[in-house]
Amino acid sequence: MKKILKLIAILLMLAGGFSSCQDDDYNPLLNTKWKLVGIVDAETGDLRELEPKDCDDCYTLTFDTDNTFSGRITVNIVLGRYKINYKTDVHSFTAGIATGAIDGGDGYLYGQILVEIQSFTINDTFPRILYLHYNNGKNYLKFKEIGG
Repeated sequence: MKKILKLIAILLMLAGGFSSCQDDDYNPLLNTKWKLVGIVDAETGDLRELEPKDCDDCYTLTFDTDNTFSGRITVNIVLGRYKINYKTDVHSFTAGIATGAIDGGDGYLYGQILVEIQSFTINDTFPRILYLHYNNGKNYLKFKEIGG
């Protein structure tokens, strides 16, 4: 009986070791698409939805396989890079806006915020939610995952 328990303990430790190795390479954003829910005040929880609301492609981000992302504001596109490092808990995000016209609705505000993003977190349970933090953590953009 002791040999069986010892074997089970060894198998559990090995399984834990393998899963932690996999977690280092795990990227919850890989090949995903997200739609903005709104801008949130972290202290009060107040959510502001951006206009136009009836635009399916507006305020979206798509994360690619090479730690890059792209998206659409209202007229303009956004391009950037992100990095996930779970060993140091650093999740960085850098965005650049490809401008060609003035964005309508709240697009200008959204574009200004995107270039100010300092970090991100993700709720990796259903429904998956992405939080892009800015203003020293006082505010964040809240996204929900949508089909790719």
